Amino acid sequence: MRALLLLILIAVSAGAAAATTRHVPADYPTIAAAFAAVLNGDTVIVQPGVYAEALVAPNRSFTLMGSARIDSSTTEFSVIDPTEIAGSDTLRCLKVNAALIRVHDMVFRNRWQMTVDRPASLAGGIQADTLNSVLEFHRCIFDSLFGAIYDGRRVVIDNCRFIGTSWLCVRTPRGGRVYADSTLFDGMRQLVSIRQGGYFGDSRFVCHGDSRLLNALGDSLIFERCTFTATDSLASSALSIRPRCGSAIRDCRFIGILSGGAILEIIDSCFAQPKGWECAIELQRNSFSNCGSGGGASPVIGGEMIHVTCNDVTIRGYLALMDSTAVDSTHVILGESVGFRLEAGVELTSSTFGETFANNLPQVYVNCPFAQDSVWLRNNDFNQDLHGVARNPFDEVSFIDARENWWGDASGPHHAVLNPGGQGAEVSDDILFTPWLTVPPDSSDTTSAVGAIPELMPQEYSISAYPNPFNAQTTITLNVSRPGAYELRLFDITGREAARLFSGMITATQAVRVNGSDVSSGVYFAQLRDARHAVAAAKLLLLK
Repeated sequence: MRALLLLILIAVSAGAAAATTRHVPADYPTIAAAFAAVLNGDTVIVQPGVYAEALVAPNRSFTLMGSARIDSSTTEFSVIDPTEIAGSDTLRCLKVNAALIRVHDMVFRNRWQMTVDRPASLAGGIQADTLNSVLEFHRCIFDSLFGAIYDGRRVVIDNCRFIGTSWLCVRTPRGGRVYADSTLFDGMRQLVSIRQGGYFGDSRFVCHGDSRLLNALGDSLIFERCTFTATDSLASSALSIRPRCGSAIRDCRFIGILSGGAILEIIDSCFAQPKGWECAIELQRNSFSNCGSGGGASPVIGGEMIHVTCNDVTIRGYLALMDSTAVDSTHVILGESVGFRLEAGVELTSSTFGETFANNLPQVYVNCPFAQDSVWLRNNDFNQDLHGVARNPFDEVSFIDARENWWGDASGPHHAVLNPGGQGAEVSDDILFTPWLTVPPDSSDTTSAVGAIPELMPQEYSISAYPNPFNAQTTITLNVSRPGAYELRLFDITGREAARLFSGMITATQAVRVNGSDVSSGVYFAQLRDARHAVAAAKLLLLK
């Protein structure tokens, strides 16, 4: 037993001895010299000063940190700047081969000599050469870098500042994820490009060039309490998001962005997914102020606050739940809407439109040319002086349910035929808007509505008949989980079509009265079909 304890003590002592703190320049004249001696678990502490080094991290897991904690009062920094090295236009501050490197309180800097005519693929800051690398940065400053952080399987950024980045603050390869908190992303071109999801919280994005702020895709892609702004007009959408399951944008602010596309573009694969699809992105409590189309000598189109669409124009589906979105004010908009351009299935709830808009465009514009597309609007507060909801006049098959909204006046939305006395925001043809709220949704009474309260949507497709068996007549009840165009067909036991009983739009439930006098006794099958295939069937027995 004594020998076993001695072995354990030796092993513990060896492990403790393996984790060494190495000081630069007290123990090692350069950071590179300390790297040459570093072992797994070591910490390299760097005193304030400028270190003209282009570093290559050893294949170890270790920590690199400046001796002075960076905060608002810091006046001396530990800076890595390879500009003075010959050929610095092809060098970088740090090349990472390590499995895990943690960096605290360091400054990485490029001067102009490192950024002129530099290939976009070559980072001037930190570049990981392996997909297995995990990079963590805490209280670091990335100063005027051309490509600040490239690659890495997992990148963690906490309380850092990217200042004057020439090209991309962060880029990850396929399979790489980013987790950023309380960080400033400031740069001249696209700020962030990620390809496998991640998390951004309490961070600020500021773009000073004409490229988009952010391009992101992947599952569990979440932005919370972030602010986005741009000082110049952008050539395309400000943010392009391709979400997967578990994605959300919550409590974010979009301020003063002028864009050649939408301010926020949501685009994803569609396969006729129904309302309530569990992988739809959630957009909650976001706000837009003074955003719109790009200006300058050659004004561009776009400028809508949010554009939701599918990446394949031949098929659509349900993509987004938008709740409590506020469009406070807009710049001039040359696109389709001062608010939202919807080209996929969307639920829009409890959203508000302010009183300062630069031009009279619809607050919601729907362009859904397929029968499987549906848009639901509930409890929204529309600006009375603008067109409320408009649809593409060539869109004749999608379903728009705009019931129970406040249109700016108790008399409801204005429609020349269906509600000519309505003093509220105007609605286009083929939009269901009755009943409407007679008081604003933020008042104490949010239940007042004109007309009957609409039925809840069924959760699945079904067919039932009563009576069944039947003699002369029966009533078939159809329940659908999404509004759209449907047909009800009757087949005999041999599979021959005996009759078409119904063809038209169904919102939620439809009753079809069947007269059996034109068919003979026997077993029949009623089949409900949408635009693509059969969705439900039921067996009927006719007895004469």
